[in-house]
Amino acid sequence: MEQTATYSYAQHISKLLDDGEKLDWQKAKKSAKDFSIGTDTEIMQACELAVVLSARKIASNGNSVKQQYEELKDLYERQVTIRPLDTKSKVLQQYSTPCPLAYLLGRFVSKNDKFCNGKILEPSAGNGLLTIAFPPQQVCVNELDEIRVANLKNLGFSSVTNQNASSNLELAIFPDKAFRGIMTNPPFAKLNENDKIERHGWNINTLDYKMAVLALDKMQDEGKSAVIVGGKMWNAYWKPLNERSNKQVLFGQWKTFLGYLYAQYNVVDVIYIDGDHIYQKQGTTYPIVAILIDGRHDYDESNKPRYVFDPYQDTIINTFDQLFDRIFPFLENGEENETPLVKSVPHTHKTMIFWWYKDGKLIKNDGWYDYDRELIKKKAEKCTKNISIKCYIREDGVDDSDYHTSHTITLHKPNKKQKSINNDKQLMAKALMLKMKMAKAKFNL
Repeated sequence: MEQTATYSYAQHISKLLDDGEKLDWQKAKKSAKDFSIGTDTEIMQACELAVVLSARKIASNGNSVKQQYEELKDLYERQVTIRPLDTKSKVLQQYSTPCPLAYLLGRFVSKNDKFCNGKILEPSAGNGLLTIAFPPQQVCVNELDEIRVANLKNLGFSSVTNQNASSNLELAIFPDKAFRGIMTNPPFAKLNENDKIERHGWNINTLDYKMAVLALDKMQDEGKSAVIVGGKMWNAYWKPLNERSNKQVLFGQWKTFLGYLYAQYNVVDVIYIDGDHIYQKQGTTYPIVAILIDGRHDYDESNKPRYVFDPYQDTIINTFDQLFDRIFPFLENGEENETPLVKSVPHTHKTMIFWWYKDGKLIKNDGWYDYDRELIKKKAEKCTKNISIKCYIREDGVDDSDYHTSHTITLHKPNKKQKSINNDKQLMAKALMLKMKMAKAKFNL
């Protein structure tokens, strides 16, 4: 396809970013004169496309996940701040995904998958930022904005369509359960009464929730998805159970949306993200929520989200380092997962769970805190290895540099006698390769 002036200009900006330059709006606008770019909106779209081009190079450069992530953080800090300049984009909160977050979510969806059984769908693709972790020929993208559609057609995607992803009829060009993975960050807005949808009695009444639900219809039963929806001010998620209780519980439309997702999908994490820094270079400070999904199950309303506030799991992510620590444990990265057999942890909170199961069935639980028991049992039932041990440690004040190579997991508690768990070497020999699974210290042995 013949390159547009916008795409040629984006390549020029990408080259500057690749060379380590830090760009701002004035530099970008000045250099646009040489490419006959007509409007500020086209310049801004080209600057975002440039980030996509540079981020794709980083995501495929062969470095480790951690190294690539650090390079993407640096790219994010040097990019032009992407500010929506048209009224429609501002009203619909059309802010693209920051490249470090997009990369981690993409790695989650692509984990252990060579894409031989299906492709990836991004139904509200923008300029393609959410797809940077995938080769473009493995991704089908859809976008409503004409300028972005033209940009996407130059990137080599498997297909580029121009449908309304909030309309089930228009999105029907993609068959249900046709895609191995779904990546979506739809615009945020309220819906008119006639545009709301209902699933199994759950009323979905915001644009981002609706578009997420419609996109997930396209996921294969064994597929994986990463969904970004609009966040809220903190007190809009939780409220006191009653006047006599300090217990905080979910309520409102957010509770409804999560209730539907858990009843239909294997939701592995719900990550609350503050926008002050993580979205600043995307032109907003609006909070968002990232939802990680690993497969679909038979509809079951007994499979519920955690309705009570958990100060660890529901903490707000404020920095890119916190974001990496939260999502990285869900990724498959043999090189980095093989390093520490043991992590020594200085705690201010003691919370430790030790699960044993054999032939895929839970046989024993030793620990101070029984957390997400039903979820772990379901995962255990899928285990095909003979013996597996899972150890979860949840902590505050972690010293990440304190690694050991013995077969001992040690927990340090202030003013308490040190406790340790020693694993039988013969059992260790039969156990699975060590993997991080939860934030900062979740282990499969």
